[in-house]
This record gives sequence, C-alpha cells and structure tokens, in this order.
Amino acid sequence: MKKILLAGLATGLGLIAFAGSAYALSVNYVDGTTNITSAITTPATTGADMAGMVVTAVFNDDSSETATWASDGSGTDSGRAVGSAWYLRQSGDSFFKKWTFGEKTSDIKTLTIDAGPGRTVFDVWYSSVGTTGSSYGRAFTLDSTSPWFTNYNVTYSGLVALSGAAPVGDLYRYLSINFTNNHPEYGGGTFSFFADTDTTAGAINPVPEPATMLLLGTGLAGIAGTMRRRKKNI
Repeated sequence: MKKILLAGLATGLGLIAFAGSAYALSVNYVDGTTNITSAITTPATTGADMAGMVVTAVFNDDSSETATWASDGSGTDSGRAVGSAWYLRQSGDSFFKKWTFGEKTSDIKTLTIDAGPGRTVFDVWYSSVGTTGSSYGRAFTLDSTSPWFTNYNVTYSGLVALSGAAPVGDLYRYLSINFTNNHPEYGGGTFSFFADTDTTAGAINPVPEPATMLLLGTGLAGIAGTMRRRKKNI
C-alpha cells in the first residue's frame, strides 16, 4: 500500500490550518481487485457525466445509507447524491472544480464513492498522462475553506485498466474518505475537496480472481471429461 501524508505548519506540529480550521490529511493507494473497461472517452469529466455512481455513508453507529448519483437539476455540468441528512455534489470539470460534502448531523465516519456504475474513474496522476485516453489527473486535496476540525484518512482502491492491458496505476474505481477525530460538538457542516475523474466508454467490471479462474477451468475440464466418457459408452 502506498501512502502520502500531508501535514505540518511551520511550527512542525503536524497540523494544517486554514480559515480557522485544523486538519491532517493522509492519502492511501490500495491496488485491490483490478477492474477493466474498454476505453477512456472524456478526461474532462463533470458532475453531470457521473450519473449512476453509488455513494455510501457509514455512520458512527455502523449503520449505513446509500444514494445514487444523478443530475441535480441546477446546470448541465452538475450532479449529486443525496441522503436523508447529507449530500455530495460536484459541478464542472473535476480537475479544476471542487466537490462539496454536507451533513446535518455530524455523525458520518466514512464516505465511499463507487464510481464504476457511473462509467467514471478517479485519475490520480498529475505529473504524467498515464492510461491511453486519459490526461493529467489530480489526487484528493482539501479545499482551504474546509471548516471542520478533523483528520482525513483517504483511500483510493480498485485499480482500473483498459481491456487487454495491465493497469498503469493512475486510475481507480473507489474513493473512501474516513473522518477521524471528528468533533460532533461543532455540529454538522460542509467541506470541499478536489478529486479528478475521467469518463469511460463502457462498463467497469472487476477482473475475476485467479482462484476463480482456476475453479472455472477445473469445472470445465471436468465437464469435458464426463462428456468424453459418455461418448465412449454409447
């Protein structure tokens, strides 16, 4: 697992302070199960292009709520997922334009985005183009106006590759944000972040695990052997 820790004031206290808030941010990359898709069609993806993504909020009592991403009706480039007491919204080219997460209860501990159902992938490489059809990406960074006092543990997982090619390492299917040391006494609120996305030409499906393929191959061999024996007995 690769990990990037962003922390520190000039005082070296391991906290970053913006607009009256303080936080520490760690960004992790977990390969996980590789997913494949046919092609990258749009590197300049907007909120409206992500329809179908699945967003899951996990609360402090370990209950959860899932919402499906759709157009928010406020513009051609905007989309959002809305829960009972929370929302996640993005508008404009995700390389330049921020996502906004808001909640009324301040008791959400994890927010996970499965971009696959929306034919969307997260592009984390800024210094090189990466996968064919992609462009420069942007990994998770917080907007400086975030008002929350908390630590953010962010994980990208589920590498994405083009069919017939190995994953390059720039594209991921999942983005999970864990809010540690969240202080409920400050009440609910909103925070904003940047995370670049691309649009794919077709479905994004996990590659079968090697063990699954082995079992499938063994099963097919068994069926073939049975059929040969039956033919000999006729």
